[in-house]
Amino acid sequence: MAQYVVTADDRAWFGRCRRAWDLGAVARHGLEPVTTPGTDDTDRAIREALAVHYFPGMWSWERTIVEPLVFAAYDRAHGPREVRPLLDDFLRWAADADRFTPLRVEVEIDVHVADPVLPDTHLSTPEGAAVRFRDRIALVLVDDDDRYWLGDHRVVDEFAAADELLLDERGVLACWAWDEIELATTVSGIQYTEIRLDPPAFRRTAVSRTAVEKEGAARRLGRQVLEMLAPDLVVEPTPEWSHCARCAFRLPCIAMNRGDDAEGLLAAYDARGPDLLEEGRLGGMSWGMGRGAAPPFRGT
Repeated sequence: MAQYVVTADDRAWFGRCRRAWDLGAVARHGLEPVTTPGTDDTDRAIREALAVHYFPGMWSWERTIVEPLVFAAYDRAHGPREVRPLLDDFLRWAADADRFTPLRVEVEIDVHVADPVLPDTHLSTPEGAAVRFRDRIALVLVDDDDRYWLGDHRVVDEFAAADELLLDERGVLACWAWDEIELATTVSGIQYTEIRLDPPAFRRTAVSRTAVEKEGAARRLGRQVLEMLAPDLVVEPTPEWSHCARCAFRLPCIAMNRGDDAEGLLAAYDARGPDLLEEGRLGGMSWGMGRGAAPPFRGT
């Protein structure tokens, strides 16, 4: 029986606008915009480059060997040329700021969604299909005090306020999910690395997460998934420019709001297809994905 998959992006759009969620979610219509090579995607290009920079298998190599590979990854991801010098500045800054050992990069997480009502049980659809939550973690690391952390890379216009990071629901949920996957390692929280484009600057902030926070995020996810599965769920738009401005379905949504036929507009979108884990991704499998798998030994 097919699983009911909820990705972190699906869950975020369910909270913003149920029409956008309905059109784009893996378990609903599963549509996505058609993309073309050369699209300016600074955030994705920097993330691809940093996956190489922090790749555990090359962490002990001379940086003069690794850096050309970092820039090659950036170029393959169609990073804009004008931002390339910023990446070079980041690598100089990180040489002193990176006081940890990377263990995994670009890790896929895939866990059962906990039932918010019945303890120690998992949610399933009315047809009996398992409900799973999926996201990707940019970095898993261990610091000099042998504490485990998740790492999040953010390309920003302004550095985040302290409360913005404390209220990062996606981040605390990732911490819960990681603890569910790797029972041998409980993460202390998230180390946020912010890359500001203009004026160029970099900042790293460590935010600890408690067991209460992680469990609370899991409960909230479970309650929201119960809403998604409700047979009487009403799918309505929530027009608000703060999220409509970056919504991939804005044009067909406007047509629907007018009462027009949007099928022609929606025909221009691709079908996402099955949401598959990318186990072969660079650095994504430093150790097993199964529950209780032990982390690698850190020798001296």
